[in-house]
This record gives sequence, structure tokens and C-alpha cells, in this order.
Amino acid sequence: MRKKLMIFFSIVLALGCSKIDQTQIIGKWAADIRTKGGLGSLWIFEKNDTANFIFGALVDFKYC
Repeated sequence: MRKKLMIFFSIVLALGCSKIDQTQIIGKWAADIRTKGGLGSLWIFEKNDTANFIFGALVDFKYC
């Protein structure tokens, strides 16, 4: 079950990340403290005064 959940969140993050225009990103913030399973939050701040909040499995490498 845990492995399926990690795969699900990885897919969700990958799909969400592909929709964000990388030229518009002005900053990212990822949680340092995560659950034992690696779940945590990520904020992406854009030039057009919007912020995207993502919660899921966080692994320390570049997603996109």
C-alpha cells in the first residue's frame, strides 16, 4: 500500500510540475521536515503573483 501511495504522489507531482511554465518561476520552497514515508509540502512562487501548493512524496532531486 505504501509503495502504491508513493507512486501515486510521484505521478501527481510530475503532472503538476509539467503544467508550470519554468520561465515564470521566481522561487520554490520545500519542507525540510517530512513524514517517515517522505511526504511533505512544496510551494512554487510565480511572477504573476500566484503560488502553487503541492503536497506529496518529496525526494531530494530535480523533478523537472
